[in-house]
Amino acid sequence: MNIILNFLRTESLDLENMDWYNFMGFCDFHRLSGYLAGKLEKYNLPPQVKRHFGIQKEYQAYRQEHLFRAAKEIESALVRENIAHAFLKGTALSGTLYERGERGSNDIDILISSQDVGRAGKLLESLGFAQGLYRNGKLERFSRKEILSRRMNRGETAPYLKLTGDKLLPFIEIDLNFSLDWLPSSDIGTVDRFLRNTTLLENGLTGLTPSYCFMFLCMHLYKEATVLSMVQRNKDIELYKYLDIYKLFPQIDVPGFRALAEELGIEKECNYALYHAKRLFPEIGIGTEVPQELETVIDPENNNKRYFWTVEFLDRVEDTDRLRFLLEDCQPADGWKKRLFQRIAEVKYD
Repeated sequence: MNIILNFLRTESLDLENMDWYNFMGFCDFHRLSGYLAGKLEKYNLPPQVKRHFGIQKEYQAYRQEHLFRAAKEIESALVRENIAHAFLKGTALSGTLYERGERGSNDIDILISSQDVGRAGKLLESLGFAQGLYRNGKLERFSRKEILSRRMNRGETAPYLKLTGDKLLPFIEIDLNFSLDWLPSSDIGTVDRFLRNTTLLENGLTGLTPSYCFMFLCMHLYKEATVLSMVQRNKDIELYKYLDIYKLFPQIDVPGFRALAEELGIEKECNYALYHAKRLFPEIGIGTEVPQELETVIDPENNNKRYFWTVEFLDRVEDTDRLRFLLEDCQPADGWKKRLFQRIAEVKYD
């Protein structure tokens, strides 16, 4: 991991005694291969390695080009219906923060007001989308009960899918986000505030201004790192999300960002994400405090049952079997807890 983190930061790589199997597997797992492909071209790589990274980049570029065309069509319809919106994550960052093929996307995420969910859903249906799952080459539509349950219990609608007939991109998925966390109605005013701070991105889509985009990335990372269902799917340790924060940080006015996070009452979420991002990328020049409940995960679908990590963050990133260290209602022994927070103190920045 340290070899790859150093390469992400410096683009310097020592090829001596390189374990390419481990290198490629780690990059694929953390969805970094497309980003690293171009940066590896200057090195004399084994041909199989060079081909692997090149294929990953071209595959991501192919998917992103098709997703982008769908996003443009959806945006035109949203504008016609006067629905405030902002494209998020990979759709917004590709062609702005990342070059062609560097940033992959599985779907298209759009932030809208909760008041516009119904209208936006009808708009997507008029474009051929339906709420459901892709399984065995077919679109399985959700029941009305499932659609309502997801909307009532999550911060996003059930996904909208449209089949394409393309083997490399068999369907296009749209996620309508109307909350900034996993609660469907906890931050309506905050979402509307975000939607008043949009801009025309370099790729031609409407997205959030840099500070608000940075804040969304932090809040999204916090959600995926502290909710059990997300952690079980490895969402908390995928390094490409931390890379997003690292690459966007130079555009951020730190005092303004701090004031904005405090005003919106989301310092905890931003601090959590930045603390962990800084563990990976120390160059992030923003002070962070040790987050409260640093190693806690909750299960919102089970009365907010709490779990506790018994290994530290950097150890978890490299361990694909790390869930064995997530214990229910665990209060770690004093000796272990002391060692953990001693390690944390070593990277606490003022």
